[in-house]
Amino acid sequence: MKPSKSLLIAAAALTLTWGCSGDDETAPQTEEQQSAQSVFTATAEKPSWTVDWSGEAAAPQWQEPAANAYDCRMNLYIRLDKELAAYSSDDDLLSVFMKGTCRAVSERNALDRDGTVAFLPSIKGSSEETGEAITLNYYCARLRRMFIMEDLPIYEPNEGFEDEFNIVLDFINANSKYPSVTFVTVTVPDNPAYDQLKDDAVYFFIDGECRGVCPASATRQGFYGAVYSYKDGEQAEVRYYSASRGGYYTLQQPVTLNNADQKIHFEY
Repeated sequence: MKPSKSLLIAAAALTLTWGCSGDDETAPQTEEQQSAQSVFTATAEKPSWTVDWSGEAAAPQWQEPAANAYDCRMNLYIRLDKELAAYSSDDDLLSVFMKGTCRAVSERNALDRDGTVAFLPSIKGSSEETGEAITLNYYCARLRRMFIMEDLPIYEPNEGFEDEFNIVLDFINANSKYPSVTFVTVTVPDNPAYDQLKDDAVYFFIDGECRGVCPASATRQGFYGAVYSYKDGEQAEVRYYSASRGGYYTLQQPVTLNNADQKIHFEY
């Protein structure tokens, strides 16, 4: 997908309108209320649906080169984003490969007071290898899954940790489970303020499996987030949970994910 420092996405807009035809917006909702476009289901609590990131990968047996094998070093400061940090443990490992060989292995050796999880790999190489591509591999022990980033700075021996070598590792850039990521913006009628939507959320399902959770956005109208799929063109069911209405709406017409930007507008 995209590097951590820049986001280049081909934009495509998809507007879907649905609602409860003829229903009074203020009328009390029954446990299950259906219209031509949507189904409402009452629920006592906010759903706990999440994307399943677990896997079955065994812990890697990476070996970095001997200390005297190369005469140059490139130091990186790798931070986990908040989503990944929530799954991190002392059994995590991070490696950097160049030209098909392991050049650095790092344990979770920095846990800042603010909860930031970081790794400090020192990549071994030669001056002749300056400009070579490098690949970062992060093994999350709790999830038993490998996260991979290939769009990284080229190998450039350095002494310190300049800004360009301060890298954030996140689900969107590094996930190897769902190669296709669609970014969605979801709006609702009358463009309510963030304070009115902060307890709501929009969920996306594929074959009964949660593939995206989009919270209310404080910086843009409605909801915003990523929806994950194995390939472009997968069909996703959309569910909007409304705290004020005490339940969630399910859009009867699925949306087609396209590995780009999409906009969805709900009407009740």
